[in-house]
Amino acid sequence: MFLGTDAENNIDKEIKGRGKHPKGEQNGLAKLSDEDVIHIFQSTDTNMSLAAQYGVTDVAVSCIRNRKTWQHVTDQLSVGDVFDYPRVTGNSKQRRAWHPTQLNEGLVERCLNLTTVEGDYVLDPFGGTGTTLRVCKRIGRNCTLVEIDPAYCAKIAEEHSDLENWTQGKQ
Repeated sequence: MFLGTDAENNIDKEIKGRGKHPKGEQNGLAKLSDEDVIHIFQSTDTNMSLAAQYGVTDVAVSCIRNRKTWQHVTDQLSVGDVFDYPRVTGNSKQRRAWHPTQLNEGLVERCLNLTTVEGDYVLDPFGGTGTTLRVCKRIGRNCTLVEIDPAYCAKIAEEHSDLENWTQGKQ
């Protein structure tokens, strides 16, 4: 035994292996088993329905699906190859009424998270409503859009007026 500060004591505890906290179902407070986590991760059910089924919050389900918790289980699993996102129609919060078609931001975000890391550059040669730009700003990617329609360019620029550098091509 020796005298030290709280910080020194914590470092000593970790070095000697006495600070390890049990993960997953080994933790006495865990409500889920590894098997439950695998089912949640691979399920196509909604977060709310899974939360009700397992007696946890929808936030807990979301954290499992996004690999923020239970990584020791989910890192061994592949991401499914079926993407199930609703179309952006009608009064959807994502809907830009001035464009006839639009991709779901969740779909774009999943694709970008699977293929890029924070700080990467993304090129969207069909800018459309600027969905890729919105998602890139949210998840920390650099983005360049190309759009042939000047009206769409103006709408995207108007929505993202905080952007310092943007140009609109002339025909």
